[in-house]
Amino acid sequence: MGMLSNLWGTQVWNGKDREKTTLGLNFVINRGTSFNIEVYDRKTYGMLSTQDLDTTSGYTSYTSNVGDMQNRDYRFYFLICGV
Repeated sequence: MGMLSNLWGTQVWNGKDREKTTLGLNFVINRGTSFNIEVYDRKTYGMLSTQDLDTTSGYTSYTSNVGDMQNRDYRFYFLICGV
């Protein structure tokens, strides 16, 4: 579980529950030429954030659930190596 900070100094903890899916295909054409395709999908659930409070309440901060995050990406690589 990692910790991040935003511009205002609020600390955000990555959620416990994560899903990660990665799919990769590699095609080799001749000896020196290849083509790669990579697709991934990452989801993080239950991210927590510490929010500052006015000290007159008797508390300095509280932890709240800021939600979920999803990251999807794809990459293509075409490599030619001279032999």
